[in-house]
Formats: sequence, structure tokens, C-alpha cells
Amino acid sequence: MTARPRILVVDDSPTVLMRAVSILEAQGYDVLTAATGEAGLEQARQQRPDAIILDVMLPGMNGYEVCLRLKEDEATRAIPVIMLTQRGTERDELEGKLSGALFYLTKPRSESELLTHVSKALGAASPGGRSSSAPATILLVDDSPAVLTSVERLLSDRGYRVLTASTGETALQLAEHAQPDLILLDIVLPELDGYQVCLRLRQNPATQGIPVVMLSNRDRPIDQLWAFEAGAVSYVSKSEQPDELLQRVQAALRAPEPGAS
Repeated sequence: MTARPRILVVDDSPTVLMRAVSILEAQGYDVLTAATGEAGLEQARQQRPDAIILDVMLPGMNGYEVCLRLKEDEATRAIPVIMLTQRGTERDELEGKLSGALFYLTKPRSESELLTHVSKALGAASPGGRSSSAPATILLVDDSPAVLTSVERLLSDRGYRVLTASTGETALQLAEHAQPDLILLDIVLPELDGYQVCLRLRQNPATQGIPVVMLSNRDRPIDQLWAFEAGAVSYVSKSEQPDELLQRVQAALRAPEPGAS
């Protein structure tokens, strides 16, 4: 008989823990719980769950520190972590992704959406928390919440790990620290535009090898020329069909590093 996937839920709210146990057990998962970061780390090390749902606001050690410690420990680093918290600013999400979380979700979340992310997290790891081939990480940069939501869903459904940013400065910071495999970059952004972001990515030794695909509403040939001159490897119009975007993403992930001979 195949063992049921085991999920560890770390939250200091008894109500949240009870609700999570009810939702997950109804879907056939075995569920472990912990009310503090320290207890969560101990459970993770001893029980080796297949995925962890982790709150940020915990007594003592917060969720970011817990996630960092999980990723620093060889015994637990491959366990996918879903952060589920009320802290929903872009800075909070950035800190969560930098600490190693696979997904960062803000409360409240529908049951179906939480279960969808649990399923995706389990697909990124084999039983016991041992990693299989890691999914490619894509940094999506756009100041439109609607675009971020729709494109993130499209990419996540194809198995990619997606990080998001809505400003150029945040994108530059996240690119340097998270080292994504690909960046999908809008041109029109507050303060730094996409061209400036791309140029700065190319000037930084830590990010110059990350391929950039421009994703924009601008369809003029001159816009595409400027994108390639800034260092983009591809250019996709937002009016294109989703399959076209996915094909460009796959091609860019297979392409040689920018500047390689």
C-alpha cells in the first residue's frame, strides 16, 4: 500500500491548526502540527514530512527563520515549504521567497487554492522530502496585479516555481539573492523601467547569466530592438496566446547564457 503524503502544519493558532487538519485529512493526507518554530523544526527533522505549511508570525523563532534553518539542514532542505500568513506586502513575500519558501500565500485562502498549492508542492518532491528534478524558477516582474496573477497561474500549472515582483528595484534584489533560472520582465514599471532593469542585470556579475524575456504590451519594432540591445534573449507581446509565451519560456531556458560564445 502506498504511504499517504504527510503534511506538517506550523501555526500558533489552535483554530488554524484544527481547520488545516480537517481540510487536509479530508483529502487523505496524514497531518502533523506544531505551534512554535522550534517545535516545527524538531518535527521536520524527526518525521521528514512531504511538505510544510508554515505561518510567519510565531512565538520565538518566526517563520522566515524557520524556513532558513530548514534549508540550511541537509536532512530537511528538500522539503517544500508553503508560507501561509496574514503578512501580505511585497516586502513580506520577498523575504519569504528569499528564505526558501516554494509558495507564499496570504490568509484568508480558499480551501481549493490551498489544496492546489499543496498538490504542486508535493509534485516538486518525492516521498520523504527527497527532491526530484527541481522545477525551474521564474521571476515574473510586472506592476499589474492581474498580469501577475494570470501569468503566475499559467506557469505554476506547468510545474514552474514562480517568484513575483512589481517594481524594478525589487526585481533586481530578488534576482541577485534567489538566482532564478529565467526572468519575465515587463517594460513599463514604476521608477526603473524594464530596459534599465535588464541593463543592470547584465552589469551585475551575479545576475548577468540569467536569461531575460521581455513581456510587454509594446509591439513596435523599436521596442523589441531596445529590449535586445538591453540584453533580453526574447520578446513576447502580452497579446500573444499562452502557448506562445510557454514556448518562448522553454526556448529561453534552453538557450546559452547571454554573452556566451
